[in-house]
Amino acid sequence: MEGRAQGLGRTRGRAKEFVMGYLKDPIDIEFIDFAGVGRFLRRRDRLSVYVSILEALDGMRYTKITHVMYRSNLSAVRLRERLLELSYLGLIEWNEQGVRLTEKGAEFLEDVKRLLEKLEKYGIKL
Repeated sequence: MEGRAQGLGRTRGRAKEFVMGYLKDPIDIEFIDFAGVGRFLRRRDRLSVYVSILEALDGMRYTKITHVMYRSNLSAVRLRERLLELSYLGLIEWNEQGVRLTEKGAEFLEDVKRLLEKLEKYGIKL
């Protein structure tokens, strides 16, 4: 974990150096936010992947796997692994017609959304 944190710090530093090379006035650097540079390099945790899949299925009947793949921004291999996990948990149904969110899955999605809102209210971001 320390290696990752150090790597993100280096990335921000490199980005700052890169931008500084193109700016004519060094004062302009104050208006650029470098804190979010490392955000794109982080991997998503399992909960956020589950939530993105369930959100892709929310409000739909049976959906093709490729549609879920594009909406949740996952590779086909990783999506199939997560769909198997979600089907074992009873949160989705998966058959030849496609993938569908179950009642249990819809309740889980609503509970997780409420939890994330509460955490965000107290300044905690996942």
